Amino acid sequence: ALEDMSPPITPRSVLDALVDWWTRPVEEKSELVLKTVAVTDNGPNDFTVKVVYDGQKLDEYGFGRGDGADRVRRWKRVMVEEEKNSITWVDHVPVPTMGAWIDEATQAIGECLTLTILKDPQRVEIVALTPEGSYVSDEKFKEGMQHFLTPIIQEAQQRSQDVVRARIGPAMTQSGEQSVLVSSMDRHVDYDAFFEQYVAAQRDRLEAIPNVVIQEPKDGEFFGINPENNAAHIVKFDFGSGGITVRHEDEQNTVLSTTHYRVHKRPLVLEAWHVNQTGTRSASLHLAGVVQKDANKSIERANSWFRMVGLRRPCCAMRSSAGL
Repeated sequence: ALEDMSPPITPRSVLDALVDWWTRPVEEKSELVLKTVAVTDNGPNDFTVKVVYDGQKLDEYGFGRGDGADRVRRWKRVMVEEEKNSITWVDHVPVPTMGAWIDEATQAIGECLTLTILKDPQRVEIVALTPEGSYVSDEKFKEGMQHFLTPIIQEAQQRSQDVVRARIGPAMTQSGEQSVLVSSMDRHVDYDAFFEQYVAAQRDRLEAIPNVVIQEPKDGEFFGINPENNAAHIVKFDFGSGGITVRHEDEQNTVLSTTHYRVHKRPLVLEAWHVNQTGTRSASLHLAGVVQKDANKSIERANSWFRMVGLRRPCCAMRSSAGL
């Protein structure tokens, strides 16, 4: 039972860990050939993720088709039903063949898996259906699921020790809208330290992109460019207002999406929301998972010894306006 584990975990922490994984389902060893990870928001608690490997790099390593064709390694639609403690993902490219070549990937409806956390006692149930409606339950499938879930459970255990949690609720400044909210932070951290470390967490995310080039053109702004496709992530922050924006642009400087963060001082609350290419605002479980992880990481760093003695990264010490 999940509650008997040490440390114990909750259904929400398992769902959060799964959502985190499916928003960027890339193993460390695959980073060398990764080309793009695209996440499309389909609506509340519903998104599609597409992972593409670089065909030229696959050819160089001897795993390509020989003509530079990219490979769609994963392409899944992921849907979460919080009230049922359930998450479903549908494959659009086959898992056994490790995806499909990009000119052969059609977003067909493939295998469908639903993971539900049952009660009394809490336990995990997985139902897998083929496109023809047959159930999958052989030993190979069971071993694969055990291998897949082990790091997810470990991540969920880590989440169970988080000091603050993110939730979706009414926006603080825009009536009728929804935001991701992290409240009750005053008991753990002050505004100055939290804002500084939350900006640093956004830079950490950029630095995790393989071969990314980071630039800081002026106070209150830095951005990362992927030299493979010239896609850019631009981060702007304003210490005075508590605003942080992370904007994603393609090689033509077209804005694909923007994530907004606002750190409110009294009480100390972090608010976040996402705006897609069409201008639609949303607050999803995916965003809540990212925000919770970064918020707890920021609180931990703000209270760490190296910050206490004044060791800071240059971008984190800036307290400037960048025209948010």
